[in-house]
Amino acid sequence: MVKNFEVPYSTTNEVNIPRSKHRYESPKIGARSDVMLFGPLHFRVSQKADSLNNWFVKSSQLHREAATDPFPMGAYTYVSELWKKKQSDVMRFLLRVRCWEYRQLPAVVRVVRPTRPDKARRLGYKAKQDSTYKYFEVILVDPAHQAIRNDPRINWICNPVHKHRELRGLTSAGKKYRGLRGKGHLNHKARPSRRATWKRNNTLSLRRYR
Repeated sequence: MVKNFEVPYSTTNEVNIPRSKHRYESPKIGARSDVMLFGPLHFRVSQKADSLNNWFVKSSQLHREAATDPFPMGAYTYVSELWKKKQSDVMRFLLRVRCWEYRQLPAVVRVVRPTRPDKARRLGYKAKQDSTYKYFEVILVDPAHQAIRNDPRINWICNPVHKHRELRGLTSAGKKYRGLRGKGHLNHKARPSRRATWKRNNTLSLRRYR
């Protein structure tokens, strides 16, 4: 702790604080380290000496507490805090670059790792596959977003007739499940699905006499 710190006044209306060192015991490594906490700082004479002294003492305490913190935050905590501030300069630049990158990729691409590792780990996502489950990451389109509604290439999905396409089997995976991937005269009657066609052709239906 610094006590009785006096500010030397100069004729250039600036104050030069000399470089100081602070030695501390590293909690993780266990070896003593020399950390340069403060460099040559310049302050105006208009600042009072006592307030400058308090600032210097408080900064030293903060650096000492940060260096000896027994519970440092993990990497996912910092990533989660970044995603909470999506309008910050860092996230705006990152999302802008990712948006450009996604536009260069095909419509369906295999993702080797989740785009949000912290969120994926929190939800139990694992980038693997076994005999029962296979995990996917799907990028959805918000039909209420102005960027989607103004894009002539994809704003067809904003029409009311395209509501809940996933519930009616109109997506690519839904058509594959219904057996509608084939073309030609062998697939003309496979409507509305392959199973529905089989059930219709193999069910005996007798009209009731009234």
